[in-house]
Amino acid sequence: MPARNPEEICSLFKQYMAEDDIEGVLSLHDPEVVFLNQAGQTRRGKQELKQELVPFAAVKARFDFNIAQVVQSGDIALMHTQWTVLGLNKYPYMQSRSHGGKRTAVGAG
Repeated sequence: MPARNPEEICSLFKQYMAEDDIEGVLSLHDPEVVFLNQAGQTRRGKQELKQELVPFAAVKARFDFNIAQVVQSGDIALMHTQWTVLGLNKYPYMQSRSHGGKRTAVGAG
């Protein structure tokens, strides 16, 4: 299910992770996704994103997001979010320290 608007991306991400639906999470991202992992390494593409997310899904980690800003032009959106990842013990695995951007096609399917 594609996001109908940029804000819905975070809700769908949380839903898919809670359902252990990694393919659903990947469907929210552009095929050329680029991101930094927790170690600060640049990772590229959906396969590398999947490698990063599988361990979080395995421990039923909960992702919480605070959307700070959305800039949208047509079907492309840049989202600046603050996030926290919580494990079963409710202590943060990691938290964002600054705003990050995400380029995604909204409504693409």
